[in-house]
Amino acid sequence: MSHSRSAAAWRVWGFVQGEIAHEDLLTWIYSDEGSERTFRPSLHHALIFADPSDPHVMYRLKERLFEWAVSLPRTGCRYWDYLQRHQMAFGVGSR
Repeated sequence: MSHSRSAAAWRVWGFVQGEIAHEDLLTWIYSDEGSERTFRPSLHHALIFADPSDPHVMYRLKERLFEWAVSLPRTGCRYWDYLQRHQMAFGVGSR
C-alpha cells in the first residue's frame, strides 16, 4: 500500500467514525494529487459530489468508503492491519 493509500485509509476511518467532517476530508482530497488514483475514479467522484445535507447519501458514501478500506491489502503496519481485521472492535461496522 502506498503512502497515499495509507494516509487515505486513516482519514477514511476517521470520516466513517464521525471524527472527521466531510469538508475536512474534501480539503485533504483536493490537496492530494494522487487521491483520484487512490480511490479510483468512481469513488473519487462520489466523494467530491456527495451532498452532505442528505443523510442517505452520506450513509452510502461511508458504507462505500468502509468497503474500500477493508478491501485494501495488508500493509505491514501492525496497527493498521489489526484495525482492518477487527473493525467491529472499534465500532466501525456498527454505524
